[in-house]
Amino acid sequence: MFQSGEWPAVEGEPGVGKLALLRTVQLRGHQVGRFVVLDAADIATDPHWIATVRRALLEDADNVAIRHVDTLDGPQLRTSGQVGQVGQVDES
Repeated sequence: MFQSGEWPAVEGEPGVGKLALLRTVQLRGHQVGRFVVLDAADIATDPHWIATVRRALLEDADNVAIRHVDTLDGPQLRTSGQVGQVGQVDES
């Protein structure tokens, strides 16, 4: 979906199987593809989180799921969204 420019959002109560649904969709489309799960809550403790997202999107994975994206504030969300659109993002 990343290459097509589509960014689906899946929401629901904890434990209802959102991640399992995404894995199933990924396996149906790319049975041997790499699926990476990142947690947006890690941005608070990992100063290189944006670089990790960039690497996952551009190099490491065929599909990326970012959990807890609702925990990002406005600037963090904008920066995260820009990662897939440009090769370099200002992380300052």
